[in-house]
Amino acid sequence: MATHELRTLTVETPSRAHLDALLAEGEGTKISLFVPVVEDPSFDEQSQTKVHLENLRREAGRRLAAARESEDWLSPLDGLRIEPNLFPPGTRGLALYLAGGNLRAFALHEPIQRAALRVQSTYALRPLVAELQRNQRYRLIALAAGCVELYEGDRYGLGETQAPEVPSDLHDALGHEIRRTSNSLQWHAGSLGGDAAIFHGHGGPDRGRNVDRDRFHGLLAREIGRVWGARHDPLVLAADAAHQGRFRIRAEGELHGLLEDGVAGSPERQSAREFAEAAWPLVAAWQTERQREREAQIPVALAHGAATDDLERAVEFASSARVARLWLAEDASREGRIDTTTGKLVEAEGEDLYDGLAALVLEYGGEVWITDRDLPGNAAFVAELRR
Repeated sequence: MATHELRTLTVETPSRAHLDALLAEGEGTKISLFVPVVEDPSFDEQSQTKVHLENLRREAGRRLAAARESEDWLSPLDGLRIEPNLFPPGTRGLALYLAGGNLRAFALHEPIQRAALRVQSTYALRPLVAELQRNQRYRLIALAAGCVELYEGDRYGLGETQAPEVPSDLHDALGHEIRRTSNSLQWHAGSLGGDAAIFHGHGGPDRGRNVDRDRFHGLLAREIGRVWGARHDPLVLAADAAHQGRFRIRAEGELHGLLEDGVAGSPERQSAREFAEAAWPLVAAWQTERQREREAQIPVALAHGAATDDLERAVEFASSARVARLWLAEDASREGRIDTTTGKLVEAEGEDLYDGLAALVLEYGGEVWITDRDLPGNAAFVAELRR
C-alpha cells in the first residue's frame, strides 16, 4: 500500500490575485471541490472535513478513470492533515482547486450546504467569485482631538495606513494658533485623556472650542483628501458626537465615499479590531444597496439592447471582450462547455456551461456577479455589454 507524508492543508483567504492566478493556469482538466465546515461543538470538525475530502477524492478518481486520465493528478489530496483551528476566522466552507499537481484551498464565509465536485475543462469559480463579491475594500478615519488614525481593510479586518503628512491630533494641526482663538483662549491636554481638552480664557470657551475644531476638521479633510485622492470606495468615520457632524460638513468636497452612518467611538478608547467589527455591517449594507441598484437596471439594459440573455450571443460577446458584467443566478446550471478555440457551444457530459461562461468573462476583464434574486424572465444569466 502506498504511503503518503502527512501535510497540513493550507487554507487561504481569497483575493482577486488568487482568482487571476487560477484563470491563468491554461487549458487542461480542472478539479474543483467544495467542502462544508460545520460549526457545531458536537461534531469533530477535523474528521468531518476529512471524510468529505476522502469521498470527493474517490469520486474524482472514478471520473478521471472514466475519462482515461491519470489519477496521479489527485496525489496532492493524499495524506492531508486537516487543522480547522488554522483556518481563517469564520470559515464555513472550503473551495479547493486542483490541476497539474497543484492544490489551492480557500476559505468561504458563507455555509456550503453539501459537499460537491466538478471535473471539467474550467474551474467552478462561482463560490470563490461570490466570496469576493461579498467582500469590499473600505477606508476608516478614527478621529479624536488627541488622536487621528487612518485605516484600510475589508471584511477580514483593518490595517493602519501610514500618512505622515496627516496631522496626528488637533495640536499637531493648529500648533500655537490654538492660543490665539476666542480672546486669549488657551488649550492644553486634560488629565483625563481622550477628548478631554481643556479650554479656558475670556470670551466663551464653547465658541473657541468649535472654532478650533472646525479649523482642525477642515485641515484634516484636505490632507486626507490628498492621501486618498479621488477614491470612491466606502469611507467610514469613527468618532464621538462632538466630531461626527462637524467633520462631515468640512469633509464635503474633500473626501469621496463617506458613508452617512458612522461608528461611535474614539481611537483613544477603541482598537482596530473593535472599529472593524462596528464598521463592516455599515459597509456590507452599502454594498448590498449598490448591488440592488445595479440589478434594478438590468431590465432597462435588456430593453435597450445593452444586455442579452441569449447564450450563443453572450458567448460570442464574451469571446470578443465585449461583456462588461455577467449576472449569473447562483443555482443556474446547464450541461456543456464552450470551445475556446471556436467560441462554439459543445456537448460535454458532467460539465457546467455557465462555469465556462463565467471564466471566459473574467479572463477578458469583465465582472461576474452572482445573484440570489430572480433575473428578468427567470433567465439563468444576463450579460451587460460594454459601451
